[in-house]
Amino acid sequence: MLDFISKLIRGRSDTKKNDQQVVAVLNKNLQIEEKHKSKEQERQLFMQKVDAAGDDESLLINLLIKCDFADGRFHAAQKIVSQSALEQVLPVMRKLDKRVAKLFQTRLDEITDNLRNELAAQACVAAAEVLIQQNLVLSNQLVDLDKQHAQVKQFSEDLQTQFQEKRQILSKRLEQQIQLQQRVLSLKQEFEQVVDHASPDLESKFSEWQTRLDTCTADDYAASLPKNLVIECQQKMHAIQDNWRKAQQVLPTTVFSTAPDVALTPEVGNVEPELRTDNSKSTKKKVSKPQLALSIAQIELLLQQMEIALEQGSVQNARKYERELRDVNTKQNYANLVLSVNLKERINLARKALIHLLSWAKWSGNASRDELVTTAESLAGLKLSPKEIVETVSALREQWKQTEASSGAASKELWVRFDAACNVAYAPAAQFFSEQNAQRQANLVQAEAKLLEWRAQSRLLGLYSETDAAAADDIGDQVDWKHVFNSIQQMQSDWRAIGQVDRKDKARLDKELDAVLAPMRQALERRQKQEAQVRENLIVAASQLDGAQKSSIDLLRQLQQRWQMQAARVPLPRKEDQALWERFRSACDAVFEKKRASAESADKQRQDNLRAKEEICIALRETQLKNLSDISQITQAIEHAKSAWRQYANVPRDQEQKIEQEFSHLLDGLQQQVIQLKAKAQQDKTQQILKKIHTCLSMELLVQGLLPEATTTVDHCKQDWLVRALPDSVISKALQQRFDYVCRASEQPGNRLATSSDSSKFEEILLHLEILLGIDSPAELSLQRLQKQVDVLQSSLKNGQDAKQLTELLNQLLSMPMIGNVQMQERIEGIFAKANLMAR
Repeated sequence: MLDFISKLIRGRSDTKKNDQQVVAVLNKNLQIEEKHKSKEQERQLFMQKVDAAGDDESLLINLLIKCDFADGRFHAAQKIVSQSALEQVLPVMRKLDKRVAKLFQTRLDEITDNLRNELAAQACVAAAEVLIQQNLVLSNQLVDLDKQHAQVKQFSEDLQTQFQEKRQILSKRLEQQIQLQQRVLSLKQEFEQVVDHASPDLESKFSEWQTRLDTCTADDYAASLPKNLVIECQQKMHAIQDNWRKAQQVLPTTVFSTAPDVALTPEVGNVEPELRTDNSKSTKKKVSKPQLALSIAQIELLLQQMEIALEQGSVQNARKYERELRDVNTKQNYANLVLSVNLKERINLARKALIHLLSWAKWSGNASRDELVTTAESLAGLKLSPKEIVETVSALREQWKQTEASSGAASKELWVRFDAACNVAYAPAAQFFSEQNAQRQANLVQAEAKLLEWRAQSRLLGLYSETDAAAADDIGDQVDWKHVFNSIQQMQSDWRAIGQVDRKDKARLDKELDAVLAPMRQALERRQKQEAQVRENLIVAASQLDGAQKSSIDLLRQLQQRWQMQAARVPLPRKEDQALWERFRSACDAVFEKKRASAESADKQRQDNLRAKEEICIALRETQLKNLSDISQITQAIEHAKSAWRQYANVPRDQEQKIEQEFSHLLDGLQQQVIQLKAKAQQDKTQQILKKIHTCLSMELLVQGLLPEATTTVDHCKQDWLVRALPDSVISKALQQRFDYVCRASEQPGNRLATSSDSSKFEEILLHLEILLGIDSPAELSLQRLQKQVDVLQSSLKNGQDAKQLTELLNQLLSMPMIGNVQMQERIEGIFAKANLMAR
């Protein structure tokens, strides 16, 4: 009886404890919600303060520093834009909020860039202003200005307008300078095109030329003219004037004049007396006439070509045609042809023009030679490269030859001077070429030494054989291929660094180098082909990995480690290695991408599972709050929740423990409700059985006359028995049989239930049942209980089946006549109560 009461009290205490836990959880959730609401109100209040602050950056800084949540700080940071405010609060934000610090740093960088850009734009405008203030503007200066303008990322509208205005001024000035230079160049070109320095038209042009030249030199942009160009124009014009004056003194009339009285009258006057004399003597003596090899047509053709050459100023061609016409004597009569007067005059005029042209050519040749000598002598003071020296000296000597061909040979003194100047100018180049030759010899010695060293190095590597290059086939993995690859690269680099050698030695040295490197290259190439195949296999293995599998990343990392080991062991050509690496990396990226996609899908599934489990927890919480009294409904809700919970597998790891704990806590709460309801139902059942036993015993005592009817009556007991429903159990069936028996006995007047004369048997069964059920016996029966316990223990060890024995003993007890006293009744009620608790 005490055990039953203790369990009942413990059950009630557990139910009370569970109720307290549920209340505590609900209070905690309410506190969290209240805290969140309070926090949200604080955030909204802070946002309103930030919006109300407007552009007051000092107030915004104070709010920003005091704010304790990230969104509020970022919202306040959006309104702080000045450089001083940003610099003031940036150190604090670097320790407090990295996102705001990054925003401030970005804005400071933008301010710095804008300031730097503004200064660059101002510098660009200032540079344009400086160019405007100069007297001379060069095209390269404008190019540099445009480059400076292009480097400025952004111009302000004001500075851009200023720059464009100044740039237009500079462009216009440069265009005017170019036009001025073109005018001077056109004037120079006119000077160069003057051929006939004896022309009377030149006198009228001198004043025009001088006026044009003075206009150019007096121009506002005359400083842009090259000084040598102006000087050269002046010199050419003065030379033309001097030549014209000399020509007027030598030939007062034009050489090409065809007047019959010019230079031919004296000859005619001298010839007439002779003709008269010859005619007078012709009858006496007949003179033989020579014959000319050229025909009239040939003479006219050669004369025409000579006149064209004279007009073009070509002395060499004119002299060539004059040599072919030298047999033609205009004063001689020929037997085979007759020269007309007009033809003779043309021949004489052409020869005089040639003499005049030769005189000018000789003068210009001497002037050209003087200029060549001066130029050659000036080369010694110039800092020219050997190539420029050779080209310049060769050009001067070639020009000297052309001058001799056109103007005749120069004086020996002038030639010696020119040759000495050329030799002096050529001396640095000769010394340079001598040093180059010595350097090539030293390079040859160094190259041969390198070849000897590399042959020895190749023998140490085991990849070189002077007689059999196929010895490289015996190589294996024990060779350090990276060292071989680096050795070949280093040899090639050192060979290029040696420098130039003579061509006759270069071919031999290159052949010997190929003989040294060929076995190493062949062995390395064979090994590289094998290595390329290995890496192809790695690429195939990487491409075949399934990114959705869990082990794919570990396998991929193993492949990457193998790739690194292979790359460190055997290097490949750069392009091939890069191409293979790109393919391998693409395969790895594909696996990682598939893994990422799978992880994202799994994350999404976990989130869905989390939401589903949260809904299950909500449903369980609602069921718990309903306080259902129907055990089947609660059990059905628990089973349904467990079944639904098993359908959803993983959830996010950071939420897994929390949601599992919540689910377990809710299940425990519902299970506790079921336990409490079952305990209450069992308690009610036990009370009903105990009341039934009490009614049955009371009925027996009434029938035996041991209980006065004033206390209760038989009808009252029957009525009480019918009112209380009897639970279905072994005891309830036995009680029902005994109550029926007692009722039948009570219906027979004068017949009472017989009382057993052998009370020891009844006591023995009671003791046996009390021992089996663990119920305390009366104190006066302690000795008998000890003896009976020994018998019960021996019987249990021998036969076992305590439950079957208990049922048999209860049936025997119910079938025996009752001993009519209250103590026995209490003991029987205790036995029945305990037996009923154990039977459920």
